[in-house]
Amino acid sequence: MFKCLVKSSSSSSRKERVQAMKVVPASRRSSRRELEVLRAVGREDENVAGMNHFFYLGGGGGDGEKMLHLLSDYASCGTLFAELQHKDKGDLKLEKNREEEKKMFWTSGLSRMTCRRLTTSLLKGLDYLHRSALICHRDIKPSNLLLSGSNGDGDIGDWNRLRICDFGSAIFLSNGGGGGGGGGGGGGADLSPYVCSRYYRSPELLLGRRRHGAAVDLWAAACVAAEMRTGAVLLRGDDSSIEQVI
Repeated sequence: MFKCLVKSSSSSSRKERVQAMKVVPASRRSSRRELEVLRAVGREDENVAGMNHFFYLGGGGGDGEKMLHLLSDYASCGTLFAELQHKDKGDLKLEKNREEEKKMFWTSGLSRMTCRRLTTSLLKGLDYLHRSALICHRDIKPSNLLLSGSNGDGDIGDWNRLRICDFGSAIFLSNGGGGGGGGGGGGGADLSPYVCSRYYRSPELLLGRRRHGAAVDLWAAACVAAEMRTGAVLLRGDDSSIEQVI
């Protein structure tokens, strides 16, 4: 992801706008699918970071591989991951810091009201994706959630809203379904279970289920909500999917 400055091509307007730019190989199937998903997402919901523009560069005259450039709003306030990372105790050995963990459990996360606002924002964004856009994100995690302040300024610790971004793993839901149960994603086709970061991966994905739907986003959202409140990853496995399940 890059930060770029976009200048208006209009002769009557000289405005410059900072935007985020994601660059992916145009030949990849996942890149074409991401572009289709972003077109379907649109820019209607305030809790979802849609696409502003896209263009292709390269691929001819010895310029190398053709690349797809996706432009979206730049998040000057950063991500939820950046807000939580200094409170994350993942590098500590739990057996040596168990007492400290107990003391910090309810004090190292975000405030109750901030968690309530951000969780509500996250669920509204997912509701729009699942019901209106018919899309399953499949990679809900703190680093894919952009923060916004009360006036768009992002006063530290007083976040008002978050926006779901990065649709590189997203798929279309079949028949508008997948909302309640674990099946029904991607038109009934077999899907890779190796999506979503492991700490936020639902049990069906950890067990290798190839047909899944919007339920995997809801599981990840619940894990994120708990992490916001406590400041620590809710379900932290050691080295494998089996450890994560146990």
